[in-house]
Amino acid sequence: MGPSTRLRFLDRPIGGVVTLHPSRCRTKTRHFSCQGSRRLTRCTPATAFPPLTLMALFVNVSFQRHFFRDAPNAHPPPALGAPPQRSPNLKYIPRRVEKPWGYELIWADTSEYVGKLLHIQAGEALSLQYHERKDETIHLLSGEMRFSAGSSVADLEDINLRAGESFHVSTGTVHRMIAITDCDILEASTPHLDDVVRLEDRYGRVPADG
Repeated sequence: MGPSTRLRFLDRPIGGVVTLHPSRCRTKTRHFSCQGSRRLTRCTPATAFPPLTLMALFVNVSFQRHFFRDAPNAHPPPALGAPPQRSPNLKYIPRRVEKPWGYELIWADTSEYVGKLLHIQAGEALSLQYHERKDETIHLLSGEMRFSAGSSVADLEDINLRAGESFHVSTGTVHRMIAITDCDILEASTPHLDDVVRLEDRYGRVPADG
């Protein structure tokens, strides 16, 4: 084998980067260190192949091998029909639930707590209700409403709430919201979304409707 052609093995896998050392062989050879899996490389005279051509060749081979080896196992596709997986760190669009008095936006739904935004149209009212397990606090973001609350129907007290005011509804408290103007209300509660016992409802809903 002539002085201008040599064979050598590269045994240190680092990640698929080509390093050119032109200072070592300005007249006879070009040495390329292809940092990847064990590979036989041939050093040829500088005039045989343009350095950029050899560099592109080694980069292409190394990264293609790395990609096709690792990509199929890096992110396996979900099983057919499986529900989409949502990362806990990704934003998402709140779930909207239409109501006869307006709508709810459920922006947090976990095993520990629930967060809602309620929009009540002027003149509309929620049912007179209580919760057997659910504990909640409401905060009036905008508008004005009359909030009725008491330990029983006979003990109800009407309270005028304005924007910026809050009310804690403990378990078992009978209560109802009536919107004087359009209202936006934040609600933070325990995760008992279906825990509602209706006593009166102007829209004719049964207790199981939620």
